[in-house]
Amino acid sequence: MSGSDLFAAYDPRPRHAVWPGSVRLARPSDIETVAALSVTRDGGERAERAERLRRHIDAETSALHVGTIDDGVVGFGLIRELTFDEGSPPDGLYLGGVVIAEAWRRQGLAYALTAARLEWARERSDVVWYFANARNRASIALHDRFGFEEHTRDVRVPGVTFTGGEGVLFRLTL
Repeated sequence: MSGSDLFAAYDPRPRHAVWPGSVRLARPSDIETVAALSVTRDGGERAERAERLRRHIDAETSALHVGTIDDGVVGFGLIRELTFDEGSPPDGLYLGGVVIAEAWRRQGLAYALTAARLEWARERSDVVWYFANARNRASIALHDRFGFEEHTRDVRVPGVTFTGGEGVLFRLTL
């Protein structure tokens, strides 16, 4: 996989599409579809991925949101509380990556999933974090629309490799 294939294609033209489906918290019946979407993007074992994702349903410190169209799940996004060792990123609520089925990309779902996750966060914190590869322009542009600001480029996240780039930590005060 080349470095340009690692991230969603970035198109600098403004996109203000309104997602025609809905966004809601995931249900147990959604997990197999969500796991399949995750494996399609990142590889791995579907059963293992389903088990990891299942933990975020009805959890107090995390939420798995799904985007649906005609009651079918076509994308998801995670927000969860992360704690790190001293010297790592700050502890707090972190947006995880958004995964959307290829046929439904660039139609406003990533924006809708991010808005829903931030709404969930507002009831629990006054700050939300996310980190991204500095080369992931699509993600950075999306989060910029919500007011995320760069906090540091000196970020090292345990278990995360910023392939072909550097990690950037972003912060949003709610």
